Amino acid sequence: MNIQEYLSEVTRIHKTGAATEHSYRSALQKLFSTISDDVKALNEPKRVKCGAPDFLINRGEIVIGHVEAKDIDKDLSTLKGAEADQKSRYLKALPNLIYTNCLDFEFYREGVLLSKISIADFLMGIQPKPDSFKPLENQLRDFAAQKPQTITSSEKLAEIMAGKAVLIKDVLFNALREDKDLQTEISGQFKAFQEHLIHDITPEDFDRAKDLVFRTVEYQHDKRTAGSRPALKTRSFADFDGCRHQR
Repeated sequence: MNIQEYLSEVTRIHKTGAATEHSYRSALQKLFSTISDDVKALNEPKRVKCGAPDFLINRGEIVIGHVEAKDIDKDLSTLKGAEADQKSRYLKALPNLIYTNCLDFEFYREGVLLSKISIADFLMGIQPKPDSFKPLENQLRDFAAQKPQTITSSEKLAEIMAGKAVLIKDVLFNALREDKDLQTEISGQFKAFQEHLIHDITPEDFDRAKDLVFRTVEYQHDKRTAGSRPALKTRSFADFDGCRHQR
């Protein structure tokens, strides 16, 4: 699927008048899966509620990038509230990332904006910008050409692990919040914590407790000198008790 075909499909879906954010996923998946013969895009709608990116881009068994897709009328540069927080977390945790609303594409590498390309204006319908088709094709190929990160220093490892810890923490809390019937593994941990340790604990308190666990293993990369061993944050359970009273 080339860019013209992709945009025609997006336009067709939009003209139905009944499209939602998820309605455009099939067109996006086709576009990402035709970047290269050995690249595939995996859409993961079941994990969206937990805060995971909408697409994994794979080369064989290797994940080479992620894509977060917003609705077609979303301005990617003015995201607010939970969406802005989500974007901040993704930029810290995901080294090769695309943000898109189907018409605008932002390419990030190591949290830094490399390129922003718009293939159509969203004004009185979808107005194509053909001069942007080729630049998007080239940028998508560059995105797909990225290789998994090579970690060459303890500082780089610390930076990566810190970003992953924040993302995992958010995924776990959202999974617990979405599981109203408390049927998942994380909900089982919450119930055990509630039964054996703190009977009146809430999901928000439990999230704070898990935050302390993550901080125990999170590297203090911003306070270390080059070549030194990773310093670990250490916390006592009393710290959590203090957090409970800060609500």
